[in-house]
Amino acid sequence: MSSSGADAVELNEVACRLADLAAGHIEAVQELRPLLHRIVVSPTLSGAVKTFVVQALLLLDDPRIASGAAGGAPLIQKIRKLLEAALAATKSELSAVTAERDRLRRAYELLKGELELLRRRLFVAKAERIDTTQLEIEFAETKAKLALLARALEDAGVSVESGAAANEPTSSESGNSGRPAGGKKAPK
Repeated sequence: MSSSGADAVELNEVACRLADLAAGHIEAVQELRPLLHRIVVSPTLSGAVKTFVVQALLLLDDPRIASGAAGGAPLIQKIRKLLEAALAATKSELSAVTAERDRLRRAYELLKGELELLRRRLFVAKAERIDTTQLEIEFAETKAKLALLARALEDAGVSVESGAAANEPTSSESGNSGRPAGGKKAPK
């Protein structure tokens, strides 16, 4: 069991002993001493809680409590109040720590979602990238095939011009005898 879990058990036992004291069971005072010693040496409880517990331990050493005399009743009331204050301080600290934990958990979940979004963006960016070396290889292969076709055409006796001029029809092929297209409109 973790030390904070053990502290919770100890504090629950203190609460039970306080209920016994409130009911008038003086023997609960003797059961309190070892519980309070364990709380004082606990590394997880705050100084404020330990201060209340030490003050209660000092009052437990008063001889009026051990003798069961009538003068011990106000001391037992003080011990109860000190231990109730220690329990209240522990609950207050617990609620503050719980709120902080919840805030950190929300921040963690938001950051986790943001990280996932960044990973997706990075993956998509990598998937969309064009490999220029692969394009250069494919371009060189296509250029070599084109050169082979050009040589084959030259061997067949067809003249091949480089560039875009080879793809354009000559004026004799288009049948417009050197005039620009869309000349005069026909009369109506």
